[in-house]
Amino acid sequence: MKAPKIVRKLSPRRIFGTKSKQQKDTTPQKADEAPVPVVIKPDTPIVIKPNLAERSWRGFLQPLENVACSRTVGDSGSLASIDESMEEQTSSERKRFLAANNGNESKAMEQLQGYLKARNEHQGTQCQLERLYENLIAEHGQDYYDWMVASEAAKQAHNVAGDTPLPRIVRVHTMDNGKEACDLDGHRVLHFLPAQLDKSICSLKTYTLAIFLYLDRKLGRESEEQVTILMDLRAGAGWANPKVFNIMPFIEDTCQLMLSKFPERMHRAIIYPLPYALTCVLRGIVRNVLDTTTSKKLAILSGAAWVDSPLPKQQLLKYVDETVATICEDARLNDFKN
Repeated sequence: MKAPKIVRKLSPRRIFGTKSKQQKDTTPQKADEAPVPVVIKPDTPIVIKPNLAERSWRGFLQPLENVACSRTVGDSGSLASIDESMEEQTSSERKRFLAANNGNESKAMEQLQGYLKARNEHQGTQCQLERLYENLIAEHGQDYYDWMVASEAAKQAHNVAGDTPLPRIVRVHTMDNGKEACDLDGHRVLHFLPAQLDKSICSLKTYTLAIFLYLDRKLGRESEEQVTILMDLRAGAGWANPKVFNIMPFIEDTCQLMLSKFPERMHRAIIYPLPYALTCVLRGIVRNVLDTTTSKKLAILSGAAWVDSPLPKQQLLKYVDETVATICEDARLNDFKN
């Protein structure tokens, strides 16, 4: 008869490859104590990870191999819990979160686990909505479908009443050649239209959650892709059109979201057109929210932000070509309501 297998639980503090000093067990083991074996049942598959403490720093940055086994504990049939976040994180995520925290493993782990917890909390709702809205793909395209799933999941999470959908305040654009619109450096463009923010539908907190869920759907977790944000502050016909000054908290929340949940994802953020009087206000927000390296990625283009204000095209063409600028402008005009 084969001896039962022993399953060790991996401490969450060791997700980044080294054992925390605070977690080190200094209790002397009694000679008469023997480890309690775990009974193995072949019909209950689980996945555990190898001992990360035995991996080198370079090895930590490589994908972890999964080791399959089965287990039950005691007569109750309950399974010992495994930290789901440790099973889910990818090599690309570990690289990005480590880089964002200057190699500090404990801070990177805490931030990564916060991201994984946030995305897992809404996975079940999104799966249900995907089946409900799957017909939208053929009629309106994948990006519209992704926004509808993400925004409706955010509404349900915050118990927002009513059937009014959230306005589509962020999107990616597909060009005539089938490729997604990119900046001059080849980074995919995220086009924001925050003048559509309608607080009569829901709070800013719900919009922020919708953007988080949308970006999580658009950005591959196995990739280290960086994106360029184009945030057009101009008002639109038939939109809610909050004053530009009142859009500042949304800009701050978006910056914080990119830093906390999507670190190392932002190649550049271009905010336009911003009245000169508000430039100092925005730069003050940037100093409070962004570190020096990230703040250098922010470009502010001056100009008026009324419904009929022109696109600051010549300024924008430093970052995107004329085709992309035109696509973004056409999308804004097409969202006008008569």
